[in-house]
Amino acid sequence: MKKIIGLAILVAFFAFAYFTKPDDRSCKIMVVKAVWGNLMPNEHQSPRFFSQFMDLYNKDITIDDWVLFKIIKYKLPDRKQLTSIGVFKRIYFVRQDK
Repeated sequence: MKKIIGLAILVAFFAFAYFTKPDDRSCKIMVVKAVWGNLMPNEHQSPRFFSQFMDLYNKDITIDDWVLFKIIKYKLPDRKQLTSIGVFKRIYFVRQDK
């Protein structure tokens, strides 16, 4: 009985992780916003400038889609790379390579 309950909890956790994995667009927006901060235009106030800004910095982002999470790599202009993980509708920054 304990094995069945443990297995059900594990399956529920994996299902929750799978269905709350952020989509590619929100991953890109959150990573660019974390790097550029207040310099990034607001999506709702100036959608034209926002799309131009995202088009400019979108090409430096690679997303590896795993089953339960996404690994996002953002190559910065000064040869640094910011690596983050997207899981549970959030982005967690892991490391910054030099």
